[in-house]
Amino acid sequence: EAAALDASGVFVNCGGHYAGTCAECIRSQSGGGCEGECVLLQGECQAAKVAQAPGVPTADTSEEAAEVQADLDHKAGRHSSSPSTLDIAGFVISSCIAAFFADLYKRQVVSKLPRDKILIAGDAADELRTLRYREAGLFDCFREPSTCAYACLCGPTLASKNYSSGKVLRFWPSCVILHALAPFYCCNAVVRTVLSSRLKRNMGLQGSPLKDFFLNLCCLPCEVGRESLEVDEALEVEIRCFNKVTSVAVPEPPSSRPADSGYFPGACFLPRTCGP
Repeated sequence: EAAALDASGVFVNCGGHYAGTCAECIRSQSGGGCEGECVLLQGECQAAKVAQAPGVPTADTSEEAAEVQADLDHKAGRHSSSPSTLDIAGFVISSCIAAFFADLYKRQVVSKLPRDKILIAGDAADELRTLRYREAGLFDCFREPSTCAYACLCGPTLASKNYSSGKVLRFWPSCVILHALAPFYCCNAVVRTVLSSRLKRNMGLQGSPLKDFFLNLCCLPCEVGRESLEVDEALEVEIRCFNKVTSVAVPEPPSSRPADSGYFPGACFLPRTCGP
C-alpha cells in the first residue's frame, strides 16, 4: 500500500490508516474504516477533505472542482477591473442621447436667450455695481417643475446654459467637460466651483468658494437649478418644458412727448399764417 501511495502521491486518512482513495478505506480495514478524512454516505465511503502526510506533496481529490472555481474567480476579477461589452454599449448609447438632447436644447433654448443682460465682471459698465446676496434659495427649484426636471434629468446641459448665458464658458465646451466629469464627483465639484464663482461675479452675486464646493458635492441638482433660476431672472425669461422660452421683461412705458418731433405746445410751424 505504501508503494502505491508513493507512486501516486495521493492519500487519504481513513482514521488510523491511509489509503489511496476513500473508497479503498473499507476494503483495507474491516469495519469502521471510513473515518478521518472520509465520511460514509448512503453506504459509500466518500472524501470529506484532503490531507498531506509528512514529506508527501498534497494532491486535491477535487482538483477538477478547484480548477472550475479558480476559473470563476478569475473571470469575476477580470470583470470588475475592465468594462464588459454591455457596459461600453450602455455608455455609448447614453452619450448619444445626451448629445442629441444638448444639441436640441441649444437650438431651441440657448440660441434664443438675450446676450446683453449679463455683463462680464471687470467691464467699464460694471465698475460701479456692488455684489448682492443671493435671493434664490437652494430648494427653490422645486417650485418650478420645469427647472427641477431639467436639473435632475440633464443637469450638465442646464449648467452649460447658465455658463454660456453668463459669459463664463461657451455652451459646447462646458457641456463636454461637465458630462465627462459627471462620474467623478470631487473633480466635478471643483470645476463647478470655479465656473460658478465666475458666474456669480458676472451677475453681481456674492459667493463663498468653500460653500459652493460643498453644495456642488452634496446637492448638485439643487445648486444647478438655483443657478438656472438666477440666470433666467437676470435674462428676464422663463424656460418651460419642452424647451419653450418666454420673455417676462416689463415693457417701458411710452413717452408722453413724441421723440425727435421738435414739437412744443403753442409753437407754430407755419410762420406765414400764424398771427400778424
